[in-house]
Amino acid sequence: GVTPADVLELSSKTILGLTEQSGINTVVDQAVTTGKDLAKAEFRKHVLAPLDELLARTRDIASQAAGGKVLLLGDMVAAMGIPGLTAASLDPGVAGLPNFAAFGLTNLKFAFAPP
Repeated sequence: GVTPADVLELSSKTILGLTEQSGINTVVDQAVTTGKDLAKAEFRKHVLAPLDELLARTRDIASQAAGGKVLLLGDMVAAMGIPGLTAASLDPGVAGLPNFAAFGLTNLKFAFAPP
């Protein structure tokens, strides 16, 4: 697939080859549009997971809770599968502040909007 780095490289090469200001503006506009499209695709891929995948994650967590396992906030964050958001990111590493990933959850309820 096309990566943001590919778009940047293509845009740079194209801009270097252009001499007219209007041509540069067109290329920049195209690069911005392509970058936005890539960002939307990445967002959809990681956050807007297919319904069956979301339901599978929900069933897994519900079965852990039903089995008596204490659910931790860090485990929930990991189950969501959002890049850049991990259990480690919930630990501020500052003296006096707790590791939020180790917080136990109670009264867990899942709700999904209609697909």
